[in-house]
Amino acid sequence: MFLDARSSPLAPVDTATDLANLNAVLTLDEVAAYLRVSKKTVYKIARSGALGAFKAGKHWRVRRAELGDWIKQQLPEDRKRR
Repeated sequence: MFLDARSSPLAPVDTATDLANLNAVLTLDEVAAYLRVSKKTVYKIARSGALGAFKAGKHWRVRRAELGDWIKQQLPEDRKRR
């Protein structure tokens, strides 16, 4: 899961290791814990197609980069420029 600011989905990408971390796959439980919302809320967002989640068998997964993109889309326009 996200342990520090550099492992956050919004952290800048500096190295190949960071790029690999962006391609890391998260469970809906991990996404819910990071966003501090219920798993049910994340499931609804995933099913809507807004989050860019995918199913691996019968389990939903989210690439860390997709989560970062989704979070940026939720920000007000004036905060997206930072």
